[in-house]
Amino acid sequence: MERISKRKNDKVMILVEEKPDSKKRKAVVLSTEKKLVDENDDSDFEIREKKRKKKKQIKKHFDTMRNRCSPGALLSVIQGFNEVQKDCVEDMGFGDLLKMKMTEVPGALSCFVLEKFDSTTKKIILQRGKIDVTRESVHQILGFPLGRKKFSELPFRTIEDNTYEEWIQQFENKSMIRLQEIKMKIVSSNKADMNFKMNFLALLINSLIESSSSGKANTSPLKYIMKDTKISNIDWCSYLIDCLVKTKQSYDPSSSTSNFVGPSAYLVLAYVDSVHSEVIQVERTRPVICHWTSEKMKLRESYEKEELGDFGTGEFNEEFVERDLNEEDYEEMVLMKYRKLHMLTEKGIDKFPENITLNHLKVHLDTIFDDENEYDNKEKENDNVEGSNEDDEE
Repeated sequence: MERISKRKNDKVMILVEEKPDSKKRKAVVLSTEKKLVDENDDSDFEIREKKRKKKKQIKKHFDTMRNRCSPGALLSVIQGFNEVQKDCVEDMGFGDLLKMKMTEVPGALSCFVLEKFDSTTKKIILQRGKIDVTRESVHQILGFPLGRKKFSELPFRTIEDNTYEEWIQQFENKSMIRLQEIKMKIVSSNKADMNFKMNFLALLINSLIESSSSGKANTSPLKYIMKDTKISNIDWCSYLIDCLVKTKQSYDPSSSTSNFVGPSAYLVLAYVDSVHSEVIQVERTRPVICHWTSEKMKLRESYEKEELGDFGTGEFNEEFVERDLNEEDYEEMVLMKYRKLHMLTEKGIDKFPENITLNHLKVHLDTIFDDENEYDNKEKENDNVEGSNEDDEE
């Protein structure tokens, strides 16, 4: 190997010829710091690789928001309802909420979904598709009744109706009613009267539809509820969408003091049900709120932030198709309702034996179940006959 050193501008250029018959030469430039190169010193030819600096991965910043409308207040009282109160809730059309499990909504994920919600088109617009916000969607996600009467069409309470006035008489400060006070009124009573209905609706509205930013409960919708109002006939699904549009438009994400007071639970549940996750999987049934817990919500949020690096990147799930009940399943479902009503009627007669309505109802229910027992006995007889015939043939 031939070494030729030339000094030029305080640097040494060394031409290294690897083979005698090769015309290729490699040029290596070494800094000499104004020193001459000793041609017999091999240490001058040590080539050091520069250490490659690892690029620091910059984690994406995820905005978050404070949700004033959170399901925790509602869940905390539902778990303590007695049978009469549960039946009252079912009669109002909100029976599915008795199986809800959520206590809170993740701040970063709800902030993302709200940002992607277009209040004009009423769609959640994501990277791989769109989620339509419709009354049917609200019904499937939260189990709200699809009533025929829009909330905006409800008449304001009449002078003769004192439902609202009687309700606010429960509270000491009538101009500053707080959710905690409403909760206490529910848990301190075993009744399922009109005040119970109003208290339940107040918690429902402030937990899942629209709260207020002032710290007091949003009680304005209750002013349209009267004694003869058929609550299950109200279109609560459209009412939620109206509140979502209004609260999205009034929310200021740039303000550090701004709170979102709209239906954040619906937004997040619609997202996790529509966008597939390989890791956090929950059975897709209806309504969605009955199967998602806050812990699973937080895991989903954490996984998409830390592992996927962003929200809304997953594939969309196929459209949900509910399994149709066959004839036997449907019959059993109806009979279960009647059995429950039968038991409730008998309990009522034990407490109020002279009540005419309950006694008349019991007579009709006894007839239904006598017929059912007679039918069951005939079915058993037929099964026994068929079984004995098969034994004879053998």
